[in-house]
Amino acid sequence: MNILIAAIAPDDTRELSQILAPYSELTLKEVQLPAGEVFDRAAVFGAMEEPHVVLAKVQKASAGGTAFIRALRGDEDLKSAGLIIYSKGGESEDKAQLLEAGADDVVSCPISPAELRARVLALARRLAYGTDATTEDEDIIKVGPLRIYTSSFRVFVEDQPISLTLTEFRILEVLARKAGGVVKREDLLALALKTPRVSTRTIDVHITSLRKKLERPNLKIETVRSLGYRLQIES
Repeated sequence: MNILIAAIAPDDTRELSQILAPYSELTLKEVQLPAGEVFDRAAVFGAMEEPHVVLAKVQKASAGGTAFIRALRGDEDLKSAGLIIYSKGGESEDKAQLLEAGADDVVSCPISPAELRARVLALARRLAYGTDATTEDEDIIKVGPLRIYTSSFRVFVEDQPISLTLTEFRILEVLARKAGGVVKREDLLALALKTPRVSTRTIDVHITSLRKKLERPNLKIETVRSLGYRLQIES
């Protein structure tokens, strides 16, 4: 599992590398971000050709964090990578902005090394990159033309692979398990984002992205006014 650690200050990248160093299953590389937290594609791929998870230390959302995330998510080769933001901004609104921009997880510093390691490993294991084969005990959700492989983080619509971020995957999994029924925004926050403490508009942003990626005439994510969303399958 390839983990790319990005920060402006070299001391920050070294600190984060030391936290994750005990885990031999992780291949760690460091990259220094330009001032202003500008996304530098050449620097990223010069450090690591295929990062599976990016752990980036940024300032508050308003200080360039959201621009960095959107630029990374806009890159064709990185849009499916896991992204954890290690930020100085601890306010819920700041975290919401970073999540809305495309981060899979946001942690505030200072944070204990044990918790940071746990979050990175949880995301890395969830992504399960490099495992194309389906294990016998893998949970497969089948809803109309949609197939979700929950252990290997793969999604297919009409046998076509769909590239999703981890947050999008979690939202789709929750909706698919209750296909045809309404899932409240608050429940999606709790089940998919693992927190009820950010704005529900965070979910709306991810839903918009999901619709663009997977909707077909017979597969739609419907908005149920004042309640939430429903995954609707039409024959």
